[in-house]
Amino acid sequence: ADGGKTVALISPKHFLGAKHWQLKGSVSFMGRDGTVHRYEVERHETLSKDNDISIGVLKNPIPAADKIAFYGVAAVPTPDWYLGRTAISFGKNGKAGRTVIKSFRTYEPGHVILAFMHDRLPDEPQGDGVKGVSGDSGAPSFLVEGGQLVLFGHHAQNVQDSFPAGHFMQVAAILAKDGYQLKPAPVTPGPEMVSRMKVPKTSR
Repeated sequence: ADGGKTVALISPKHFLGAKHWQLKGSVSFMGRDGTVHRYEVERHETLSKDNDISIGVLKNPIPAADKIAFYGVAAVPTPDWYLGRTAISFGKNGKAGRTVIKSFRTYEPGHVILAFMHDRLPDEPQGDGVKGVSGDSGAPSFLVEGGQLVLFGHHAQNVQDSFPAGHFMQVAAILAKDGYQLKPAPVTPGPEMVSRMKVPKTSR
């Protein structure tokens, strides 16, 4: 109902998006059979003030018959774990592209404490890089694990995404109030973390 906004479903009743631009009214999701269903948004739940995360709550749970899938959420809270990984980042009006998780930074104290920076990938003739534009806020970023999409972040500002994994337990507590358990998704470390984890060989 709010134009080109995008959010990610994390349970049959909850979706994750940006606190500074909450999706209200109604939201539509496409089922695995290609059918689009619309659902009424009842309310929003927010975490402590040091983030840009909002959890939208639907008036009624999505019935299994609608064949709507929801996503597991990356649960490793260590930012360095993800450095060098490639993410698929979505924006408004269904646009998406690949990006490398380049670094983390703290910005806007009192609003968003931790965010990751994009490093665009212009490696195709038309370009496939990600650059945030006005209206992208709340749109999800995913890692690919075992052929499945794992929710990793959502667009906050410019080429920066908020970092829900750093607030996993707080998000889980919101879902628990409605009787749902947040699904933590296992994730593999990025190449920069792998290089640190390698044990150097010692000579005898």
